[in-house]
Amino acid sequence: MSRRLLRPAVLALVLLTGSRPVLPASLFHNTVSMDMTLTDSCSGEDVHFTGVADISANRTINNNQAHAFALVNMHLTGQGLTSGASYLLNGTGTGTQTVDNVTSTGEVTILVTQTVIGLGAVSDAIAQVNFRITVDANGIVSAVFSDGRLICN
Repeated sequence: MSRRLLRPAVLALVLLTGSRPVLPASLFHNTVSMDMTLTDSCSGEDVHFTGVADISANRTINNNQAHAFALVNMHLTGQGLTSGASYLLNGTGTGTQTVDNVTSTGEVTILVTQTVIGLGAVSDAIAQVNFRITVDANGIVSAVFSDGRLICN
């Protein structure tokens, strides 16, 4: 992963925290329409999904750190492009981010769980990924995938 991808976000948080010693939590909520085609990992079929993702987030800044938390819940329905089978996709993603505004170091931890339910004779799939991204004092970005699994039923 390129360090250029995360570095601007870290620097933006550092600039925000540098100008204000303490900020109360700021909250964000939005609902986003989703329309996408994905490949079901268990059946191998391309599926067109539509629905919504609800996004909630908060951010707190104090003298030394910025801390953010985000939660995304997706609820989508889909149709197989080959079989015409019906699918349901329910996904949850959480992310936490902590940045030290003095050293510009920080980490992001992300957990994504996605369930694809195939209605009728289509297999179900459960996918889960857990990983952490860190930025050290030299600005080096690294990602560690600590867990990933796919279960087909």
